[in-house]
Amino acid sequence: MYNGNTSGNINLTLPTAVSNTNRYTVKNSNIGILTVLTTSSQTIDGVTAYALSKQYQAIDLLSDNSNWFII
Repeated sequence: MYNGNTSGNINLTLPTAVSNTNRYTVKNSNIGILTVLTTSSQTIDGVTAYALSKQYQAIDLLSDNSNWFII
């Protein structure tokens, strides 16, 4: 789990989705935007960056061994 807790905007880069069996929870606890990025042109539900723009917004992520998906 990653919990961004600052007053500014921050970026978080996920580890590779390849052979990754972990479930990740990302929560934006700040008033700024937390942008979740990928590596190696991988995607999160089809996009390379996903913004959590609201305070307390959260997503859970799983890999299909190629890309990330919000569950």
